[in-house]
Amino acid sequence: DPIVRLSVRDRDDKVLVFSITLEDAVTQEDSVLDLEGLIIAIDGSCAQRLEGVTVDYEEAAGFSFHHPEPPDPYKLNLILPE
Repeated sequence: DPIVRLSVRDRDDKVLVFSITLEDAVTQEDSVLDLEGLIIAIDGSCAQRLEGVTVDYEEAAGFSFHHPEPPDPYKLNLILPE
């Protein structure tokens, strides 16, 4: 079964880009979650930055990422899906 990978990276000093990809395997650096058979891998370098983030899905809008408390509200103005 495919692995769902979640990641986050900086687009610039104001914008984070979150992504969801399907992959064939996890790596040694991944944090791995098994949610009733759905395997989610988070790259070790992203795990702390994704803490508290929730992922929602709506058929019309697709996936959206929600960060409950961005680290610096003046620095992080926008969170965009990749």
